[in-house]
Amino acid sequence: MAIIDSVSNRLRLYYVLIKPGIVYGNALTAIAGYLFYGAIDVNSFMGMLIGLMLVMSASCVFNNIIDIDIDREMARTKKRPFISGQVSVREGYWLASVLLATGTVALALLTNLLTVFLSYVGFIAYVFLYGYAKRRTHHSTIIGTISGSMPPVIGYTAASGRLDTTALILFLILVFWQMSHFLSIAIFQRKDYKKANIPLLPIVRGVDETRRQIIIYALLFIISCVALWLFGGASLLWLVAMFLAGGYWLKLCLTNASDIDIWAKRQFRWSLWVLLILCVSLIISGVI
Repeated sequence: MAIIDSVSNRLRLYYVLIKPGIVYGNALTAIAGYLFYGAIDVNSFMGMLIGLMLVMSASCVFNNIIDIDIDREMARTKKRPFISGQVSVREGYWLASVLLATGTVALALLTNLLTVFLSYVGFIAYVFLYGYAKRRTHHSTIIGTISGSMPPVIGYTAASGRLDTTALILFLILVFWQMSHFLSIAIFQRKDYKKANIPLLPIVRGVDETRRQIIIYALLFIISCVALWLFGGASLLWLVAMFLAGGYWLKLCLTNASDIDIWAKRQFRWSLWVLLILCVSLIISGVI
């Protein structure tokens, strides 16, 4: 019984390290990208989903290792397993390496080389490019969107085997969504980020400039959703759903911001609904 409890506790710690919220959220957009194409092959679908989730999990573990110094300073991260000493860095490297290798094999055997390549683009962008930039520039946010925008493209290429205009628009939709989403977080978590010396936009250029950029990116999000209808084969239902969801998001962005933290939290909460509506609408659009 003691052995079972020990193993169970270890797995719980590993589960925290893979950042399940990030993995599940990106898996949802990958599923939407795959099903949007319309043709379903069980082997390639499962290979894409399992392989991508494993690669993303590996990138999150590596990111936890890179961010130990930052996580130690922030209230919301200072209890993570590497900080508490419950998991050693060496063990983390082994865990991440096994996850990455297993995910790569699944993708290589069941999808295609383009999908494997794009998965590694996302991995490198998150672990190395974003990991380096977040300590040095407020442009790290836009750099970080590269990895977060890959899953729907990866899902699409796993189904279609090609990169085209549709894949590009899917990428841009997620770039613009992420910028509004993460800049909202940066506003109401700015004190924590400042404590950790992370130069995000609200800290470097102020909350007013950050609010202005959130509005711009929300507008670009709506435009890119319309572009998917015009040039990417999305249905009229997609257009209506995203115009309503995005339009309401833009309306929230334009409301009075007398309390900027409350305003930012409102954008953040609605952005999660927008992502869910986006994924469901993509899937329905691929089916009809």
